[in-house]
Amino acid sequence: MSKRLYFMCKRKGLVPREVAEVGVYLPETSNVLEFINDGIPALLIEADPVCVEKLRQYFASYSNVSIFPYAVWDENRCIALYRANASTFIGELDASPALINDSYILDKADRFEVEARRFCEIDNGRIDLLSIDIEGAEWYVIKHLSSYPQVIALEGYSGEYQNPFLPQIEQWMRENGYVRWFIDNTDIVYIQRGVIDLTTGERCRNLLASALTLLKHRLKSIKRKIRKRILIRFESSADERHFCRNNYF
Repeated sequence: MSKRLYFMCKRKGLVPREVAEVGVYLPETSNVLEFINDGIPALLIEADPVCVEKLRQYFASYSNVSIFPYAVWDENRCIALYRANASTFIGELDASPALINDSYILDKADRFEVEARRFCEIDNGRIDLLSIDIEGAEWYVIKHLSSYPQVIALEGYSGEYQNPFLPQIEQWMRENGYVRWFIDNTDIVYIQRGVIDLTTGERCRNLLASALTLLKHRLKSIKRKIRKRILIRFESSADERHFCRNNYF
């Protein structure tokens, strides 16, 4: 997503005063890396201490980057996360890409605890572009915003997974004057109404691209379900054959 978000903003002449990313993961994959390289002040919020250390090393010489080693949640307290490769998520969530798409089962070996903060205690009120990818907890960033970003990008879809708080997020966007700008792979990008002028051609292209992206995720979901059914039937048939062999006289 990072480069498309950057170039879409660049094309429309959007130059944010400050950018923020919640759930950065690795510095090379940051959704705001190009903005950082342009010298724009950035707030990077990442909970996993392994990733935090990599961010600190990578951005050590960047005076425009501030790193916050916290999870973002609905209240300030210690919270448990589970490290599922690139899909590290808060254990109290009922739905996340790892749980839905990968059928991940909570494993104590993957568990670690970090401090959680409400986003309003990190948000300085100057964020113009906000990217959020925290595996199902995006709503808790939106809910406690102090800034009024021009652009908000967040994870909405991934295979069978749909953000569990998407109805609340969509309602908040409508009530606060945001519209969908475009969908890029798994992310939905919202923009303040009136910030940019979209031509009819751009609107049509964005609608088509969004529809194709949603269709792609639905097809992936159908394929996964078919594979699961085939696997279940195969395992069931194997169990029956094993039973018959063991009970044949």
